[in-house]
Amino acid sequence: MQLDLTQAGRMLQQQRGLPDQLRRDLRQLLTTVEQPTATLQAFLPQLTLLLMSWL
Repeated sequence: MQLDLTQAGRMLQQQRGLPDQLRRDLRQLLTTVEQPTATLQAFLPQLTLLLMSWL
């Protein structure tokens, strides 16, 4: 499931119209999540915050 979420995050980064700051924040979040110590539980709340700030 974590792999699916990181792939979805990468696809979201490629969307046109995504604000530059949100794109940078998402890139930083994905880099953090891909580190071995990252967990799915740590990823979901941060992703939710990023998406809510974009809407």
